[in-house]
Formats: sequence, structure tokens, C-alpha cells
Amino acid sequence: MNRIKQFIQSSEGKHFFYEIYGTEENRLRVQEERYLALSSVFNREFGDVDCSLVSVPGRVEIGGNHTDHNHGKVIAGSVSLDAAALCSGNGDMEVVLHDLQYNEEIRVNLSSLDKKESEKGSPQALIRGVAAGLKQRGFIIGGFNGVIQNDVMSGSGLSSSAVFEVAVGAMFNALYNKGKIENIELAKIGKYAENEYFGKPCGLMDQTACAVGGMILIDFKNPEDPSIEEIRGDLEDYVLTIVKTGGNHAGLTDQYAAIPAEMKCSASLFGQEVLAGVTFPLLVSKGPEIRKKCGDRAFLRALHFIAENERVEQQKTALGKNDRDTFFRLVNESGASSWKNLQNVSVDGDPLHQEMGVALAVSEYFIKDRGRGAVRVHGGGFGGTILAFIHRDDEDAYRSVIEQITGKGSTSVLAVRGKGAVSIRW
Repeated sequence: MNRIKQFIQSSEGKHFFYEIYGTEENRLRVQEERYLALSSVFNREFGDVDCSLVSVPGRVEIGGNHTDHNHGKVIAGSVSLDAAALCSGNGDMEVVLHDLQYNEEIRVNLSSLDKKESEKGSPQALIRGVAAGLKQRGFIIGGFNGVIQNDVMSGSGLSSSAVFEVAVGAMFNALYNKGKIENIELAKIGKYAENEYFGKPCGLMDQTACAVGGMILIDFKNPEDPSIEEIRGDLEDYVLTIVKTGGNHAGLTDQYAAIPAEMKCSASLFGQEVLAGVTFPLLVSKGPEIRKKCGDRAFLRALHFIAENERVEQQKTALGKNDRDTFFRLVNESGASSWKNLQNVSVDGDPLHQEMGVALAVSEYFIKDRGRGAVRVHGGGFGGTILAFIHRDDEDAYRSVIEQITGKGSTSVLAVRGKGAVSIRW
């Protein structure tokens, strides 16, 4: 009997699996089979040796659309889809990682941690960047052998790159740092790797939600060291449904970049770099100047930011009181504000392609007809994904309706996971 099978059948292993995957028998069976398959690949490539097991969840954005980059507030949650990895130190400075999602072997020699232009946009860049970030902070690094399967698919809107970064950090943590590195530190190191080595100027929201876990309010007033507050609320009768609406993000960099740029243009008229702290009365008082210097859309986007920040706090309060009606009303208001004020649902100059708008409109009709649930833009917008809270009794009906519009297999049903990045050695 191999080691992973022994672990799964032990009381420690069962407790570990219950904590991160729940107690539903079919789900546990699927995960056990998944880890046995991982173990089979690991044993074939590296032998049946002592291992560490790592799991890092994907994330959903529940409240706060396009608020983090202007030092606002976000509600995020870790989800039931994750990256699972097995790893073992190999005694040298080379990382050998088999990525089963892409069926590729990734090799990185850590003897040099200098950025490599040729690696930009690659998993090698993320591994080297995480190692460099760890070493800069005084942590120990070393080579390891590993296999990873990331069920958080690229393009799903659930932050597959952040999951990978945090998972790599968790492997270094388990193998060389006795698990003592705090998860928020792994998040910051992941962001560093993505910004500096991978070449993507992301914020810290995705990595924080994946690493910390549960449902949390993140306040980015200090963006390099955000405050984090755990949120509790009873949404057990509802499933989180992510819908891939279609559309192509290629060539939309300018559309995404215009949102923070226009918000910051408005903020400049208050002598600030970002909008955090600007109130509605202040915004109105500067309205004519903002519209003249930055444009009407910039004013509307600033209005979205202010209202969305207030909604995040209101959502936290509603969840704390288990006031679902208020919470769902606020989620719907967020979706409407993204559409009307933030204007990140359709692409400028392309009225014939409004995939996200169509998916939102159909979802809104379905939810209104059923009298329960909510829907909003998820993530960056301009295509991509939406997030719908659907009652369990409506799950099949909603999938049937929305997939007529967005295509078969375009929906993913998720649950909030209580644990962020975890590792265990046996």
C-alpha cells in the first residue's frame, strides 16, 4: 500500500480531508481518487518517498468590483476548487514540477534568482519569483520534486495564477520552513512573483483570498499590508455559480487599464492618488471639474467606487445578521452599478458582442422569476465571468436556462471553503 493511501485511510488523513473538502461521501471519494492519481505519477517519477501534501483553493469576488486598486474594500471567499500537490525535497537547488493540468514538466534551477526576460509570462518565472521573494524575507529555499494538479482552470475567473503562486510558496514552506510562514506572507510573496518576474501588475486581492481562506473582508487602505476580517453568514441553501459568458480578453488591456486610471484622475482633483476616503458629497462638489478634466465616464466610475465600498460594509453587516434579503439586494445593486456606472460589462465600440450583458440579463430574469438569489459581475469584466447566488432547489433549472445562452459546460457550481492554503507531511 503506497504512502498516500495509508494517509487517506488514517484518522489524521480523514480529518485533513474533511476540513478542506467537507464530509459529503461522493466528493471525498473523488478527492481520494485524485490524490491516488497524483501519488501514482509522483511515485513513477520520483519514487515512494516521504512527501508533503499541499492544497490551495481558488477564490471568488463576492463584493467590491474594481475597488482594490483604489485602496477600497472587497469581500472575497475561497472556494471548493483547488490546486493539489505532492512534493519532496531533493537535496539540490533544482525544482522539478510535473504540472498535470498542462501535461508538462517545469524545471527551475534556483542557483540564480535573477529575473529572466525569456521566462516572463511562464510558470518558471513564478517559481523563481516566489523563491526570490522568500529568500529576500529571510526564509529558506531549496530544490524539490513535485506534482501538481490545478483544478482552478485558467480563464475561469477564479485566479488560477494566484493559486499556483501560493501553492509553490506553500511547498517551500512545508519542505524547508517547517510550515512557519504565515499564509498572508505567502500571498504577498505570490504577488511579488507575479508583478516582478511574471510581468503582470496585479494587486493583492487574489493571492490573499486564496491563501487566507474562508469568507473575508479585505481593506486595502494600506495596499501592501491590508487588514483582513473574517465574515460569517449562513448561505448554505445557496450555491455559488460561476458562469463563463464567452468573449475574448485579447486586446482589452487598454479597457481594463482605463478603469483605475480614470478613478485616479478623479482622485487627483482631491489632491489624492486614489479615491479611498472620498465621499459622495465631496464627489458631487467636484463633479463639474471631474467631468471637464477626466470625462463623464470617470465621474460615473468614481461614483461606482464610493457606492461599492459602502455596499461592502453593508454586505458584511447583512451576512452577520443572516439577513439574506438585504445581502442579495446589495449583490444585485453591485451588478447593476458595474453595468451602469463602472461600465465594464461591454467593450467600447463593439455593440454586436455583449456576452456578459446577455448572461447578466438572462440571470436577472431567472432570479426575479424565482424570487430568490442574486447575480453580479465577477472580476475584471468585459466578457469573462459572472457570479450568481442560486438556491439549491433552482440549481438544475438555472443551469439549463443559462447554458442555452452561454454554452454547455459553461457553469461551475462552488461552495465557500473554510481553509486557505494548507499543507501536511507524513
